[in-house]
Amino acid sequence: MRPVVHAIIGPAIGASRPPRRGWHARAAVATALLALAGCAAPPSPNPEVVALEQRLSQLEGRIELLERYVTAVPAPPLRSRDEIEQHVRSLEARRATLLQRYTPAHPEVRDVDLQLRLLRLQLAVLDQAAQGGR
Repeated sequence: MRPVVHAIIGPAIGASRPPRRGWHARAAVATALLALAGCAAPPSPNPEVVALEQRLSQLEGRIELLERYVTAVPAPPLRSRDEIEQHVRSLEARRATLLQRYTPAHPEVRDVDLQLRLLRLQLAVLDQAAQGGR
């Protein structure tokens, strides 16, 4: 062990002289590190950190609530009915192709199914808007 390291660690492990080189030095360092690791007390929580963690938790809760609201209340589509119907037809063809190779539980098929549900929901919103506008 180097003299500087011995001066710092030596008294902690009760060593009066620097140990020999080799495994003795490694054993002394390992013993000292274990002794020092047991001495460390957990740091007291910083009030600012606690306050920021609470604020973060509140904001994450609000984000989750807003995400649920956004998915529950569909926005009117930004595309025309013809574009949406064309996209539905292309996705139905893609789904048929995928089902020749995969089961309905496959992630790619499920992804296409989700897209189809969203597009059909957009068509339903367009229908509701057309009925409400009459």
